[in-house]
Amino acid sequence: MTNREPRRMSRNTSRMPTRPTLLAVFVLSLLVGTSGVVSLGTHGPAFQHSGETIREALEAARALALETGRLHGVVFEVGGDRAAVVDQDGSLVSNPLTPSGYALDGTDADPHQRVTIEAADFGTTRHAAIFDADGVPLAGGSVVLRHGDTVAELHVDAATGYVALR
Repeated sequence: MTNREPRRMSRNTSRMPTRPTLLAVFVLSLLVGTSGVVSLGTHGPAFQHSGETIREALEAARALALETGRLHGVVFEVGGDRAAVVDQDGSLVSNPLTPSGYALDGTDADPHQRVTIEAADFGTTRHAAIFDADGVPLAGGSVVLRHGDTVAELHVDAATGYVALR
């Protein structure tokens, strides 16, 4: 009989996923995004709701870009009160929870009381925040919201996609 050393069981770490899972991206986006939008509450509930709606649209586009490996973005309706998540072909991405896009105030809001998108600027993509296959924005930019005489500006960081009030 030969004396053999027992075999060691080794962990195969080469099977670790190279891309984050959709759940991991969603949780991280939720944690980062929520902290950035919380400060909108000082401008009133209308801005709070609108900021959360924009954050949700940006998170959806970012998660879709990561999941599919294709460009996805959010197109802002300047002068209106909606944003839409689109794929790299510009087609609307349907979402059963938001079939008509992401409305900032809902469709029945009094026009004098609603929050509107006064401006959106994301460099060469103009009114659209576009995320690459790694979930990183192609460019940073800002969205200016107006509610009556009050104006707030949301900034999207170019490196992280972090949404913050400026």
